[in-house]
Amino acid sequence: MTKLSGGSTVSFEYGIWKLVFKKNPSASTHRQFVNDFFQFMETAMSQYSNLFVTGDFNLHLNENSLIIDDFNSSLNAMGLEQHVDFSTHVSGHCLDLVITESLNVHVMSCKPGPFISDHCVIKTVLDIKKDNAISKSVASRNYKRIDNIEFFTALYSIEVEDQSIDTFVEQFESKLFDVLEQHAPLKEKTCVCRSSKPWFNEDIVQLKRQSRKLELFLRKYPEQSNFEAFKTASLRTKYFDTIVEEQKHVVSEKMVSAKGNSKKLYSLVCELTGTKVENPLPDNVADT
Repeated sequence: MTKLSGGSTVSFEYGIWKLVFKKNPSASTHRQFVNDFFQFMETAMSQYSNLFVTGDFNLHLNENSLIIDDFNSSLNAMGLEQHVDFSTHVSGHCLDLVITESLNVHVMSCKPGPFISDHCVIKTVLDIKKDNAISKSVASRNYKRIDNIEFFTALYSIEVEDQSIDTFVEQFESKLFDVLEQHAPLKEKTCVCRSSKPWFNEDIVQLKRQSRKLELFLRKYPEQSNFEAFKTASLRTKYFDTIVEEQKHVVSEKMVSAKGNSKKLYSLVCELTGTKVENPLPDNVADT
């Protein structure tokens, strides 16, 4: 999408945009869509938490097929859960999905709403575990935006009084800093630091890179022989299986560390099942 022009009048604003489709999305197959979707989810899950994915997937999830089996097995392997179990289209198919991470996002209800078009509204109530994100301020300068000619001219124009060497150095550094501050001012921005997933280790990263490399090669050379070689390599299956095994290993270590500590073990079970930890006692009893 490219903006061609824009402006405003007394009563409204307007913009003229050029929209170019480089590739017709409808030309892709269901198999291609499933591959692309889980490639996207691999990246998203390694960078973000509490994911909630919804939309028209255009897959007949209520039918039995190899594509649907592959889609469901990939969801399970990545620790994702699909919550829509009813028809969402006037033709009776389940096309619109609600997908969440099984660990942190608990879906309390997922029900069909009215058909305001050929698709129905999906009413979803979520209980999301807040991610303990830490914010920090980072100061930086944008040196790439410096105009070299103006910057050099400003440097050459620096004048320092001829005094003792200590005073000379102090004045020179001060004026040099003023020039730098003028052409590349120091700016602060707040970054959110999220804890990385404990099971996403270096071995999984390497498997992901190898699988992605083969998939890109297959897109460039989509011959049947290459596709058979890709399936034989089974890197994607190995990648998902390794994720599942590593997740089990991490959970097992947490269970072992909580051995003998019922409170810690109870909190861990609530964390894994998405259950809210609440005090069952009345307020007056809890206070005493």
